[in-house]
Amino acid sequence: MEGKISQVMYMLPAEGLVVSLVPESKKYIRMELNDEQMLAKMRQESNDPRYMASEFMNSEYVELGIKDIDGVEVEGFEVTDPAAMGGMFETLNVKLWFDVVSGWPVEIEMDVTMAMGEKSMHMVMVMHDFEWDVEVDPEEFVPVIGDDYSELANMQMPKMDVNSAIEGLKMFADMAGRYPKKLNVMGIMGEMMEVKKDQGIEDGQALKAAREGMTEEEAKEQMEQYMEEKAQGMAQEMMPMMSAGGFHMRLVQEERDPVYYGETVMPGDGDSVLLRWRLDDGDYTVIYGDLREEVVSVDRLAELEGTISN
Repeated sequence: MEGKISQVMYMLPAEGLVVSLVPESKKYIRMELNDEQMLAKMRQESNDPRYMASEFMNSEYVELGIKDIDGVEVEGFEVTDPAAMGGMFETLNVKLWFDVVSGWPVEIEMDVTMAMGEKSMHMVMVMHDFEWDVEVDPEEFVPVIGDDYSELANMQMPKMDVNSAIEGLKMFADMAGRYPKKLNVMGIMGEMMEVKKDQGIEDGQALKAAREGMTEEEAKEQMEQYMEEKAQGMAQEMMPMMSAGGFHMRLVQEERDPVYYGETVMPGDGDSVLLRWRLDDGDYTVIYGDLREEVVSVDRLAELEGTISN
């Protein structure tokens, strides 16, 4: 960002670990991954644009024809279904351009919008200049954490299963008095930031009062300590809630027909469907507003959803 490296991330699926370095602030974050399905996907994907492109091509696409990119003849395809990325984004437009000779991707362009609480974020990302058959030193994949770095957080990513999702929904409801409106990772993060806004104002006023009589250096140290503690606390709170968004994304990717009613169903609504998805035998698992779980038939689901407006 602005000519500076903002983050260096080491994804180590064999070790079940992600290490992120933030050079500007000399901080690092360790995240342990214990979800076997997620680890298997990481091992398969391994940040390989060929795998990423093939995953997109499993969705419906439109052919864009032939053109030239940097002297390479390429064929293009366009994907617009948000389900291609597990419903992570509100809108999705991906253009993929493949070398007509090798079949390997030459350029991938993503134009997306994502919900961030009451707001939305628009991003355009372009991946290009891929290099193939490059010899890589294994040492490049060993995290190098300088002696002047301090640990910002040491976290464990919760499993993206139904039990973890229920735990995350309960935690959000306990803090906000309602369920998240959208069940995706970025949306949950945005809504939690809004819930925490009032607390942040109160903390700021307390900090301002506490700084009276301090030197400029003391006030700076206090603020840095506060921000570090805040980041650690926020990260620990967010993790269980992220599992709810991650579980929903998995259901979308597996085409389980998930539907979420967080905008209308409130905590304690024991007769209202909060989340449901299809099982292999055609029945549906339902999580009610009181976070009770039940397997129901298609006919019973229709009865339950007949009283809900999404």
